[in-house]
Amino acid sequence: MRRLLYATVMIVGILLSGASAMATSMEGVAALQRGDYREALRILKPAARLGDPAAQYYLGQAYERGYGVDVNISLAVRWYAEAAGRGHVEANVQLGKMNMLGRGLTRDSSRASEFFSFASRSGHPEATYLLAVLYLEGEGVPRSPERGLGLLNQAANLNHPAALNHLASFYATGSGEISQNRGRAYELFHMAAARGNGDAMFNLGRAYLTGDGLPQDSHQAYLWLGLAGGYGSVSVQTAAASLRRQAAQGVLRAERQVIDARIRAWTPLK
Repeated sequence: MRRLLYATVMIVGILLSGASAMATSMEGVAALQRGDYREALRILKPAARLGDPAAQYYLGQAYERGYGVDVNISLAVRWYAEAAGRGHVEANVQLGKMNMLGRGLTRDSSRASEFFSFASRSGHPEATYLLAVLYLEGEGVPRSPERGLGLLNQAANLNHPAALNHLASFYATGSGEISQNRGRAYELFHMAAARGNGDAMFNLGRAYLTGDGLPQDSHQAYLWLGLAGGYGSVSVQTAAASLRRQAAQGVLRAERQVIDARIRAWTPLK
């Protein structure tokens, strides 16, 4: 009876210890997110050394981005790897991207695909999209348009903005197994743009400006090209600014002011 009681006490102690470590880790994450880096590191470092995967992942973030410490990509990779080895999904995604880009690691798309595959099986939208890109391009995995499009649809169904835009581009032009369907293409472009994808915003703005694929509408063109200027890459911003000047010719000054106010207040869907 005493042995059973002792064993029960030990189990309860272990469970409480794990719950305490988790709570501590969450406090560290909260401190990191509010910008209190000193407090975050005070909590996260010992928790990471004790094997807490969340603490390890966020400590990796701190070293990668310089949150309260000097940027140290080697240490970032080390802590991401520790967390990934314990099944942390975001750490697997981060390592996959670092392998894919050769950031802090030798560029290895095959290794990246392994990390993305793990995270994709957990339903991670970005990992699913990046894995789709690897299969579509034959990077690190055998090229398979069928497998790539399956993953692309899966990521789009999870509302991943880049996946929605990518799939829309296939429908817009007709590619491989996808027949051209411009109605579906612009439906997907709208979904991607609403979620903050700068490329989709540009595609919509250009279509509204030219009337190619959508009804010509200078007001909508002015709106979406203005949003693309804030959410797109540098090249997209440059192209959007040029086309927006053209769209502005068809919009009254007072109307432009209203649209500009909408753009300043606009936030993407989550």
